[in-house]
Amino acid sequence: AVPGGLPEATPFARLRVRLERRNGDRAGNSSCWPFALERLYGLRCRWPPYHNQLSHFQRPRRRWRGMRKALDRPLPRGKHEVSLSAFAFLFSEIIQYSQTRVNTADELVAKLEAAGVGIGRRVLELACLREKSSKRETRILGILHFISSPLWKMLFGSAADSLEKSVEQEDEYMIIEKAPMVNTFISSAPCNCAAFVAGIVRGVLDGSQFPATVSAHEHEGRNVLLIKFAPEVMEREKRIG
Repeated sequence: AVPGGLPEATPFARLRVRLERRNGDRAGNSSCWPFALERLYGLRCRWPPYHNQLSHFQRPRRRWRGMRKALDRPLPRGKHEVSLSAFAFLFSEIIQYSQTRVNTADELVAKLEAAGVGIGRRVLELACLREKSSKRETRILGILHFISSPLWKMLFGSAADSLEKSVEQEDEYMIIEKAPMVNTFISSAPCNCAAFVAGIVRGVLDGSQFPATVSAHEHEGRNVLLIKFAPEVMEREKRIG
């Protein structure tokens, strides 16, 4: 008898012998002769178990072709907006978390600025990808207009109220916001919570090779982000100009 309990007198066994005589041991191989039965006579043999008892024509097709099509599709843009209540809740948790780890208001300001710097560096990369512009800003006014207009719209939904230059100091600029979003639901705080936004601006400037110090102040009911550039930035500006 052949493997699997088939007697020698069965048609399968006789056909296997004929295949062995015609093609040698290759056709008599246990993993080959069921395929020969299917191709020559349209028969399907259940022995030996191969590929989970599925014949060559019943095996599922490879799925990598469908995966390739899925990978070639562009990512959905989706909505780039977050609800104001969710943002206010997360920002309040950041402030409460920072308050438990500081002792003075100045330390809280430094903590909020440090949290914003990391976000600013990542936002710069995201904004450059969305703008699809390979141009790198090398002038002070160029990078400040980029921050106050497209970057501000991406973060807060609208451009900053105004961008001004200091009259007293040549290396100082101001981004003015009348009602910053970060202070919308804050009734009382030991410091100006817009220091978080100042950290974001500082991170963007550092990532753009414009090192500067950024601080948040309140003046006549407006929130002012005071930007003071480093001396090497001013020297580079003079050389380019």
